[in-house]
Amino acid sequence: MSKRGDAWERVKLIIALLSLTLYLYSCFCPAFEVVTNELYENRIIHGYACFLFGWLGLPCSIWNLVWCLNPIYLLSMISFLLRKGKRSQKIAMSMCGCTVVVGLSFYFCDHVCVDESGSKYELGKLFIGYYLWVLSFLILLSDMLLLLIYNRDVTGHLCHKSKKI
Repeated sequence: MSKRGDAWERVKLIIALLSLTLYLYSCFCPAFEVVTNELYENRIIHGYACFLFGWLGLPCSIWNLVWCLNPIYLLSMISFLLRKGKRSQKIAMSMCGCTVVVGLSFYFCDHVCVDESGSKYELGKLFIGYYLWVLSFLILLSDMLLLLIYNRDVTGHLCHKSKKI
């Protein structure tokens, strides 16, 4: 592989690690606030709680399907880093594009289930954990798009490796 190809592989890995770092950091930040019926007290939900227990709310609300983006993101990351051809690259890009679109749609959510009782709570504010979570998806997608642009040759067709002249 050429020096340029080696440099691109390092850049690809650095950007993917940045995405993963933001994703992990978002797990330890407050993600959103729900409005409870208790007087003067709202409940702040952290990213790790969403990650660990979000699947419990899948039967409760369509908005809890957003939790499914976590395994999809991780699968797209693995597929991207271990890509073995154009098809797997396109599948990874499709999965990551899905995470971005659906993750951004959570912004318009009005209620979520946050406990085991299945009670729906009104969604209050979105916090830094949510924005870092979506940003990690956007960074991975931009990394994939940069790779796609890098792999285009002069005629506009996709190629696997850079051509030597």
